[in-house]
Amino acid sequence: MRRTSLHRLRRPGISSTAIRKPDVAPTAVLRDSDGKLVATLERADISRLVATGWKPPQPIVVKGRDGTTDLYGLLYKPTNLNAAAKYPIVNHIYPGPQTGSVGPRNFISARGDSQALAELGFVVVEIDGMGTPWRSKKFHDAYFGDMGDNTLPDQVAAMKQLAVQYPWIDLDRVGIWGHSGGGYATAGAMFHYPDFFKVGISGIRQPRQSQLRRRLGGEVAGTPREES
Repeated sequence: MRRTSLHRLRRPGISSTAIRKPDVAPTAVLRDSDGKLVATLERADISRLVATGWKPPQPIVVKGRDGTTDLYGLLYKPTNLNAAAKYPIVNHIYPGPQTGSVGPRNFISARGDSQALAELGFVVVEIDGMGTPWRSKKFHDAYFGDMGDNTLPDQVAAMKQLAVQYPWIDLDRVGIWGHSGGGYATAGAMFHYPDFFKVGISGIRQPRQSQLRRRLGGEVAGTPREES
């Protein structure tokens, strides 16, 4: 869940590194050519944000559909979570292929409505399934030519694992929602996994799915144009 950007300084072998993690305040450091920390240059002050009761989402690592590939995501839970209670789980999905459910992995104080939804008594997860970018070519091509995959096998596998790890997740009450490509994935989830997903909210701004399939499907996800 860590992404860095490097900028070469005048001194050979020393680079400034911006550490970007969703649960850590933005920090700039100096590292040598071996990656060893030389000095911390600056760290953003989020003390006033924390004083309001704000908590970052929890980074999670689960296994994908193949049982071996690590998948990364974020978990949002109610601030006053009762570990003895059971909470319905909602999957906020965007299947790619040009981005994933998590979006930027740097520090952001508010990530849409995910924490707000959690405060209403839900556990919310965002998981970048196989077929999303910024990893290997093989990973990105996981569902190339099968746009209807939508990373759904990974989402289901991941939530089952999380329910084992966190007993307060109630797998008898599973929901899913998304917009645009996430809305398409949500509709697919309700049709392909009706016994798992009990509720789905699908939003899409593209009024003609044929146009979406031709542009995104044909040009990016590998769907043959003649099928658009």
